[in-house]
Amino acid sequence: MTTKKKIKILAVFSLIEHANEFYWYAKFLNKDMFHLVCIFLNPTITPIQNEIASLGIPCYNIFYCGKKNLVSAFFNLTKLINKIKPDIIHPQLFDASFITLTAAWLLGFKNRLHTRHHSDIHHKYHQQAVKYDKWINWLSKKIICPSEQTKNILINKESVIEKKIIVIRHGFDFKDFMYSEQTKINLIQKYNIEGFPIIGIVSRFTEWKGIQYTLKSFEKILTTYPNALLLLIGAKGDYENTIKSILQKIPYKNYRIIEFEKDIYALYSTFDIFIHVPISPESETFGQIYVEAFAMGVPSIITLSGIAAEMELFKNNSFVVPYQNHEAIYQSLISIIPNLSKHKEAMLETSIETQNIFSFANKITSLESLYLSLYNEQNN
Repeated sequence: MTTKKKIKILAVFSLIEHANEFYWYAKFLNKDMFHLVCIFLNPTITPIQNEIASLGIPCYNIFYCGKKNLVSAFFNLTKLINKIKPDIIHPQLFDASFITLTAAWLLGFKNRLHTRHHSDIHHKYHQQAVKYDKWINWLSKKIICPSEQTKNILINKESVIEKKIIVIRHGFDFKDFMYSEQTKINLIQKYNIEGFPIIGIVSRFTEWKGIQYTLKSFEKILTTYPNALLLLIGAKGDYENTIKSILQKIPYKNYRIIEFEKDIYALYSTFDIFIHVPISPESETFGQIYVEAFAMGVPSIITLSGIAAEMELFKNNSFVVPYQNHEAIYQSLISIIPNLSKHKEAMLETSIETQNIFSFANKITSLESLYLSLYNEQNN
């Protein structure tokens, strides 16, 4: 069944500055069928809010820095929900999901769902937060998971019934991966990227990302390749002190710390090898950087976590190493580097396959179908 009126979707995000995924969502959601309104719970107006607003999407900002602002943010959000009167309420990220779904429930809005953007991090590191995850799950009519790994956590660790969960993989607008040669040259000059091989890590500094194991392997590879360069991108987080302590053993000329780079895809193109080694299969909810590295055709050393743990694409086209094993990472580097051109050539076909599988069109089609189903179910 089709609907004559536009379905009003309220999307709420929290504590976020940059997110291509959310920009593509706002850009590609069918404007003839849906009317999207976005609310951002942030300390200030951030780049992602400006980017989405530039598409003509109505956007609101509610001042929010964390728990100390929770009550005021809750009441301000409640007023906005009542004003907007959405047909479907879809928050993303933990704080937004907790505050928004609670407010929507109290106001009597029934079409509530959320996207789960973390896996088992609360079970391992913040057990006091698991009860809030369960509350969010209970409030949601549907829960979107980007991978089967995350779905299994919800079922096995949080007792969510399977029919409430729908798996919709993240998607990518690969046109945005295009870059000019001049942009690449500018980045090489900006960060003084020189040496061989260039090894890239794109990850927050947090323990479960496994960066510490890559650093130990890199320290060892320098004995054979003293001009190797390590790029650490996204380099901030709660494990920063430990990472910087390990980096003290590596000559400063052999690494660069880059907190954020807007031309990230051009930066990928400078990599000879990409490494991403989370410490368990459940560490990643999805693992967008696996897809990014494959789409850019970069030979990769990985552990199988998130989406990589469930797809042959990643298992068959990368150097897979055991979890928490710096020696295995080192041995993979020793294997790849002398034959780098062969491995880069092999990744060309893999890049095309990756882009076909993870097109954003696939994601938005599934999401629109879910929205339609929820709306029609309530209005029939």
